[in-house]
Amino acid sequence: MFSSRISRRPLVLTLVAGLLCIQVLPVLAQETADNPLAFVPADCLFCVRINNFDGAMASVDKYAEGLAPVPVGLAMLARMPLAQIVGDPMLKNIRFDGDFVIFGAAAGTSEDVKKNAFVAVLLPVTDYESFLRDHPGASAPDDNGISKLSAGDDKPISLIRKMGSFALLAHKNYYDKVVAVSGSLDGGRSVADVLDRRRGRASAQAPIWAYGNVQRVGEVFGPTVYAGIDKTKAQLEKMSGENAGMASAGNVMDMYVEMFKLVFQEVDSVTWAIRPDGEVCRVATDLVPVKGGELEQILNSSSPPRGPIALLPYLGNGAMMNIGVKNDRPLLKRFYDDMFTVFKAISGGAIKQEDMDKLSKLTSESFDAFGDAVAFSMDAAADSQPPFAMKYFAQIKDAEAYKRVLHEEIQLMSAGAMNDLYKGMGLDMKFAAKRNAATYKDVQIDSATLSFEAPEGESDMHEAVSAMYGDGLDYRWAIVDDLMVYAISGDVEKDIRALIDQVKSPRPEEPASEMAQALSYLRNARSAHAVGTVNLVRCMQMGMGMAGKMGGAGVPKVDVATESNLAFAARVRNGRISADYALPKKHLMEVKAAVEQINGQTEH
Repeated sequence: MFSSRISRRPLVLTLVAGLLCIQVLPVLAQETADNPLAFVPADCLFCVRINNFDGAMASVDKYAEGLAPVPVGLAMLARMPLAQIVGDPMLKNIRFDGDFVIFGAAAGTSEDVKKNAFVAVLLPVTDYESFLRDHPGASAPDDNGISKLSAGDDKPISLIRKMGSFALLAHKNYYDKVVAVSGSLDGGRSVADVLDRRRGRASAQAPIWAYGNVQRVGEVFGPTVYAGIDKTKAQLEKMSGENAGMASAGNVMDMYVEMFKLVFQEVDSVTWAIRPDGEVCRVATDLVPVKGGELEQILNSSSPPRGPIALLPYLGNGAMMNIGVKNDRPLLKRFYDDMFTVFKAISGGAIKQEDMDKLSKLTSESFDAFGDAVAFSMDAAADSQPPFAMKYFAQIKDAEAYKRVLHEEIQLMSAGAMNDLYKGMGLDMKFAAKRNAATYKDVQIDSATLSFEAPEGESDMHEAVSAMYGDGLDYRWAIVDDLMVYAISGDVEKDIRALIDQVKSPRPEEPASEMAQALSYLRNARSAHAVGTVNLVRCMQMGMGMAGKMGGAGVPKVDVATESNLAFAARVRNGRISADYALPKKHLMEVKAAVEQINGQTEH
């Protein structure tokens, strides 16, 4: 009996070891496999990673099926130009079940962007030496490890260099750049080094993943962008002598400069993880702010989102846009503080600082008076003035405080505090408001009209503004119990009454079918800071309606049935902005039908 037990022990140990190997070997293989992002310099402009190339292309093909007539799949189409670039029609020793990376980089700054910028590809190869040996026109590696590829003659097409288990492929004229890239990675940082665990995991799991280095793009292209805007501004200022309306356009150019500077100074990088399948394409984005910057401080003030947005069930089907937002008070206050800086840039500094300070204070106090949620809906109304209809629902925590803030805001607006903002955009604004303008079902309704006039001599702009807005935008709002409702439309009296009826009725329990379907595509959407839907077909309908009202002759009309939507859910987490998007194939089919309808009318 004793000897029998001894004899079984090696068998038991062998079995245990075998089971451990089954579990551990794949992990070890995964850990030892090269990460292609380790061969992309951290100061690149962008990179795109395609994991399991054939599998990723197959998923895109499945999603795109029916959208466009394609005789062969994307994987096969991609092989054709790659064969020309590599110089081998057989594409021997390239692993199409491996991960491909395309990246762009630039030496120096924008002094000579065209000369310094370049694009390269990382190819997964079965064995680099076999790749060179079996290639019909590959030269031996030189002292820098670089080989020239040709199509079997003496004319090089591309350059190639071994990078781990990958081959770095670049244009024949990029020799110095290939040397620089390989040298920068020798003890330097790569994209793999700058990604945190979450983004690193997404880069390896998503079929298609992309990275944008906003800081580097700003260094390289920022001066060129600013110079272009300055040139446009100078041309507009020159034209202003002949056209008074052009004088204010320079302020808009200043606004663009401020916005670009804000992005280039405050955003570090952005990533996209793209996951298409047969029914929907999902995209997850992460925006990472510059460490220690103002944007990071704003985002760090956010409170974690908990639970669904309460007012989503008030948003119905058929909207061009439906959005629900949680009232994250610290985040919104800091965000609007920065927005007032942008407003001042638009006005060319004409808005008085005293008025800016008052508006900022009142905006902050209004967030304190609001409850936890706001919902917004916008419908296309091509045949009315304006060619859209908007409605808001907002929870009110302190009605008396909100009424006081509203009264002071109306006084400030009526005194012309914001008129300079619109003058900066070339429009003269007039604002008139009336408290307790009407009563409906014992609910007091306030009203306001916001009208715009183009400057003298701008007859085309004046006609366009009049066609779209008529005598102005009419607003109506009311507080019903703990909810404020707000309407802007061509038939605002009817719409505000409908909103009062809606909130006086029993509160709906679940979102309408379009919103519910859209949110079902996005995991954790109900716990986001903001969620919403956008219907691209209805956007096209409104756009065509606006073009027609502004004097467009023979503008096509869009009359396509649509019930699906682009969906999104965004949240601030760990000092960064994360957003998930879902574009159902069904909605793309609806957009395709609308485009075909427009093209058909244009041809006739």
